[in-house]
Order: sequence, then structure tokens, then C-alpha cells
Amino acid sequence: MIYIWSGSGTTVEGCEFVRCFGGRCASWEESNYGGPGNICSAEAGSTTAFTDCIVSNCWSLCPHTLGYGMPLFSLPSNSRLTRCLIENNFYECRPLANRGYTLIGNTCSGNRHFTIDGCVIRKNQILSSLTGAEPGESFALGIVGNQAALGFTVVNTVFDSNVASNACAGVNAVLSRGVLVSATDNGSTAGGGIANCTFTGPKVDGVCEVAQFGLGLSKTMNIVNSIFTVTDAPVANPFSFSVPSLVKIYDSSAKNLIYLPAGPTYDGWGFDPVPFDGYRPKAKLPDIRTTCDLSTNNPAMPVTFAFRPNGATAWQALSPAVNASLTGSVRDPVAASST
Repeated sequence: MIYIWSGSGTTVEGCEFVRCFGGRCASWEESNYGGPGNICSAEAGSTTAFTDCIVSNCWSLCPHTLGYGMPLFSLPSNSRLTRCLIENNFYECRPLANRGYTLIGNTCSGNRHFTIDGCVIRKNQILSSLTGAEPGESFALGIVGNQAALGFTVVNTVFDSNVASNACAGVNAVLSRGVLVSATDNGSTAGGGIANCTFTGPKVDGVCEVAQFGLGLSKTMNIVNSIFTVTDAPVANPFSFSVPSLVKIYDSSAKNLIYLPAGPTYDGWGFDPVPFDGYRPKAKLPDIRTTCDLSTNNPAMPVTFAFRPNGATAWQALSPAVNASLTGSVRDPVAASST
């Protein structure tokens, strides 16, 4: 629908994208420019903003055995989706082994990074119906995330009743109906950060809310002030981590998690049930729980967020992978956290 060829500062505001179809079926598209996207793709440029938009009932299809697929969005650097409703969209892909695929996320160009802020992402589905992977090999599916050497940040966003599913026998599929952080090509700038987010919906066996995939990861994934709950089961595990030592979780809560997975660093974890009023969990209010401070770190580079843990004086990069990818005149604001 929208192709960013060059320049910066493109703004799309108050638009509806309904029943849009995007498909790719030729191998030459594998690394053509920045990779295709159904709603938006980019050859170059930066700082594209989708604000107060609705994306619904769209279908992305990639039946060819390609590395990076056909997501809804493949955005240029320093881009963001703000206060958007993304619902009832479907993405059918044919994964290769050791790759990550997401409904929303950049495809194949390195050193791109984006932010999702204040969105509701619900009742979407990503499906692998065919695969180029051999029996015993692995790939990963998610709703939001990175697919190569890319960084991203998700803040103030709700994930509700999304679906990630695999119909291919004999392969190992990591399935996330929320956020997927993958590093399979180049781990130097791959990763993501999550803050002030809510993950909810019915329990689905073998499907998590946040997944980490690939052994090329080198940056910490921070999960801050977030809530995980399933609506219909007493026990659930919202996480799948391939390198748990690179995960830090601050002031978050999972109602249905009966034990903490070994490996990540936990600070201020809660097991309490969280009362909901629509999509506004009361656990985030100051009179219920003290949570980390969160701030945009640089107005000129809004994809950089920083947080400050309770009792601490130093700020840390929410997504060190994003900070590490920035060069030129943009100074890394939290250098110690970006290594």
C-alpha cells in the first residue's frame, strides 16, 4: 500500500487499512531493497509514523520458501506505530529453518529499528502452513518483533487473544502470540525491549507471550512494568527464552505462573491476580504497586527509551540493541547498558 523510497518524516495519521492483501511468491524478492510489507515497506528513508490508524482484516501471504516473508509492516529506521488498533489480520508464511517471522516487524535490512507505542493488537494470527525447514529443525513465529539484525521497542501496548500456530509436522516451532526477539543472522544489533504492556487471552498449549529465539543474541532484553495473564486456566507459562541470561524482568506480574523459569534476572516480580478495568490494569497505578520510571530518552530519536529501576539513580536503555545500532550524531544515551 505504501512504499517509502527515500527521505524522512513521512506521517500517516487517522487512516484505515481494511481487507488489504499482500503476497510474495518470487525468490528474487528475498533481499530486494528493505523487503516487502503489506501495508508499508521501505527501500530507504527513516522516521515514518503511523498514528491513530486502524489495520484490520488484512491478509499477508508468502507461499514461497523465502527467508523473511511478508509482514504487515516492514518499516524504515526510527519509525513508530502510535495509538493504532491492529486486529483480525492474518499472515500465512512458509518459514525456513533458524529464522523468525512476525506479523509486524522489519524483514531483511539490518540496523533498522522501530517502536510500537500505545497500540491495541488483538485477534491476529500468524500461521506456518508449509515450511522449508527439515524435520527436527527450528523456526519461530510471533506477532511483533524482529526478524534479522534489528532492534525494536514495545511500550504501553495491549496484546489480546492473538494466535501463533504451526501446521507443519516434525519441526520445532517456537510460537509467541505477543513479542518475538530473534537473532539468527547477526546478533550485534538484534534484540528488543518491552515496558508497560499487557498480555492477555485464553491459554493455548505450546504458545507463549514473549519468546526469544536464536543463539546469536548478544543484547539484553528488558521486560519492565508488564502484566501477563490468561483468562481461562490456573497455570500458564508466558515465556520461552533461548538465552535466559540475557533477559531481565522488572516489576512485572503473571497471575498464572506457578514458578519462575531459571536464568533471567528478576527484580520486583509478582504472582498476584491483577484486577482489570477494560485494558487498564490497576496494578500499574501508584497506590497499588511502585513500578520503574520510564522515559523517552532523546526527543530527536524517539525509538530510544530508558528506564530506572526502583531505588536506582542510573537510567538504563530499555532496548540496548536499538541504542547499539545508532551511529553518527545520535549519541548512545546509556552506553554502559548497550554492550
